[in-house]
Amino acid sequence: MTSKKYTSIKLYAGPKALKSIQENGLSPQSIKVIAGASGGPKWFVLNRLDRFIFGDWLKDISHSIHLVGSSSGSWRFASLAQKNPLRAYDRLEEAYREQRYPDNPSPQFVKQRAEDMLAYILGPDGAQQILDNPYLHTNIMAVRSKQFTRSGHVAPLLAGLALTFLANLFSRQSLGLFYERAFFYAPNERPPFFHLTDFPTQHIKLTPQNLEKALIASGAIPIVVSPVKNIVGATPGLYRDGGLLDYNFDIPFLKEEGIVLYPHFNKQLIPGWFDKSLPWRAPAKNNVDNVLLICPSDSLVESLRYQKIPDRKDYNVLDHDERIDYWNSVLKDTEVMADEFAEMIASETVSQYVEPLLGKR
Repeated sequence: MTSKKYTSIKLYAGPKALKSIQENGLSPQSIKVIAGASGGPKWFVLNRLDRFIFGDWLKDISHSIHLVGSSSGSWRFASLAQKNPLRAYDRLEEAYREQRYPDNPSPQFVKQRAEDMLAYILGPDGAQQILDNPYLHTNIMAVRSKQFTRSGHVAPLLAGLALTFLANLFSRQSLGLFYERAFFYAPNERPPFFHLTDFPTQHIKLTPQNLEKALIASGAIPIVVSPVKNIVGATPGLYRDGGLLDYNFDIPFLKEEGIVLYPHFNKQLIPGWFDKSLPWRAPAKNNVDNVLLICPSDSLVESLRYQKIPDRKDYNVLDHDERIDYWNSVLKDTEVMADEFAEMIASETVSQYVEPLLGKR
């Protein structure tokens, strides 16, 4: 039987995930972890796929799924773990798309705008809904600044970031000298990746008192967004973007049986923010064993307006109305990803379309 050709979506799986899908297919029951990467507005290309996965495919789950996100990935999951995930996701989409900024906004202005957006997305009791979700357990990655990255002033912070970049060229592990991972974990069930040893890691239980600040910190890009100071339950200090250490993640998501579902912007996984210009950096092989990566095909991206997915540069090169029109066009043009994934699942032919996902080391 000839497989149908899908042109808009690509699936890549690590060795264990590929074997599991080949032998047992792909079902909601097989999903144990879902990962969400940093990347600013890149998530708009995944919007319709997210809606299908959480609003349709996984809506009747009765087992634990651990969500882990940094920056915009954590904001996606904070919406999708609420009682009415699609309505909360509507608020995220609206708030993120409609935001306006003056020329050269101050980091404090951007932080205040993020706080206003988050208040709208969560509403009066969204934080408690996330914490009370019996099946979707939310985990948020941020970092606490150490050593040369503690300053709130631009010049010394830039110097600290430059030093961090140089140290990272020689060893990713050197980032532990500059940042401590702030791992905000779900209160009702610890995730299978709770014990991380790659960097100094502080574990902070999520509560109604710290969840919003954890989300703001997770996306607090140095220089662009003011850091969050002294989060309840965490070591005093300045907290910043989780993508500095966990941009696309290089962690042992899952050691037992099951699938780590990873809707992503493309097939490349970049461990940390400082690795973006280092093409040889990739997650360890063992860390992608259970991962099923779902991303847009190159041909789909090339068919989008400007032949690219949204990114933060859009704020600088497009005016407000042009940017919104472009982002709306991406939402429409990427609906096909959700349609194709839904068709694969319905026809039980997913295994025919999965390609190997290979890490390094």
